Amino acid sequence: MTDGRFAITPYPAGELADGLKVLSAVTEGKVECGHTASYYYLDRGPAMAFGTTLPFGLNATQQNAWLYYGGGLEAMQRRYREMGAINFPGGSTGVQMGGWFKREVNTVEDFRDLKMRIPGLGGKILERLGAEIKVLSGDKIFAAFEQGTIDAAEWKNPHADRMAAIDRLKPTIALSIHYNALPDDGDAIATAGVGMFWYNTQAHNLAVFLHNYLVETLDRPSYGVFWNNLALTRPHSSPAVLMELGFMINPTEFEWIVDEGERKKLAGAIAQGIVAWLGQ
Repeated sequence: MTDGRFAITPYPAGELADGLKVLSAVTEGKVECGHTASYYYLDRGPAMAFGTTLPFGLNATQQNAWLYYGGGLEAMQRRYREMGAINFPGGSTGVQMGGWFKREVNTVEDFRDLKMRIPGLGGKILERLGAEIKVLSGDKIFAAFEQGTIDAAEWKNPHADRMAAIDRLKPTIALSIHYNALPDDGDAIATAGVGMFWYNTQAHNLAVFLHNYLVETLDRPSYGVFWNNLALTRPHSSPAVLMELGFMINPTEFEWIVDEGERKKLAGAIAQGIVAWLGQ
């Protein structure tokens, strides 16, 4: 990213600074840089919320358009400069869930006295509805649920939950099963087959084995085995493989994908492949 001009060593929240105090650690010179979310710092002004997102606001594509082409980044950098920091966008999680709850929420009244982790303007809104808002960094959410200090939490999206669960539970293997698509300029007729994606070294053998097993057992075409830094190949506590089992956009493969009998054969072959890999 920097052509070797910077050597950046990442540290987890709490090691060098509390997860909610990264900005202060940077502006006070305790660390040279940090990765954080602007909506943690509404105490420095409500405009900070625009650096991440707003409830019912822009989606990820619109947010990037505003930042890079609508003057948003310049506006946020002026605000950060006043605090003694330089900021730039560090990626997007995409759409975030409204929350994960211990009990059902069906009406506005159900938010009353609900202890919920939700930062930013979303927290301010729910506070006005009677919720008891807790602002916690992501590394403290699981413990807060277990200890009963919160009843609900807003935190990213399902793939982030799966990543956290993998690292927390450390299963023997972690498989994420998908069907593929193509960009607009892709060849829908010529592109087909079983694909496997891995990132950490311990997942490579599993990816190759399952790919070959499914291709040979089911007589399916091969799309290939690829190294890729994807969200669900990134966990390192277990061999993590993302499986792309066919292309929805390919007319012939689509018929195979939606055939209930073929899906049962596929599920059985995946299970048999896992058993075979574990037994080798």
